[in-house]
Amino acid sequence: CYEAGMTLGARKLKKLGNLKIQEEGEAAGPSSPTEEQAPKLTVSHVDSLECQPIFLNVLEAIEPGVVCAGYDNNQPDSFATLLTSLNELGERQLVHVVKWAKALPGFRNLHVDDQIAIIQYSWMGLMVFAMGW
Repeated sequence: CYEAGMTLGARKLKKLGNLKIQEEGEAAGPSSPTEEQAPKLTVSHVDSLECQPIFLNVLEAIEPGVVCAGYDNNQPDSFATLLTSLNELGERQLVHVVKWAKALPGFRNLHVDDQIAIIQYSWMGLMVFAMGW
């Protein structure tokens, strides 16, 4: 994750930003939305059929490249060399998964904890799929 540009410092910065927002909100005092503010709170409806081609185009544009295992055919097959090769492939693939996820629309808008959780829970399935592909 660090090789792809994610940092633990971002979590601390996010927490500090949340504290500042809470302090500013408390300083302003509680307020209820007035009739003038009500239109600002409405969410515009976007047709999902219009968004689908755009989202598919983005996914096609950020499709990850092929990751090679770096297997050396000149070395004899042993448990250690095969395991080392598999570990190196997994490391490279994980870096590609993180870079790919960061290019997804909306992924960077998530909190860092949520980004990490999504990658932790999905990277194995993505890697197995990529190896089979």
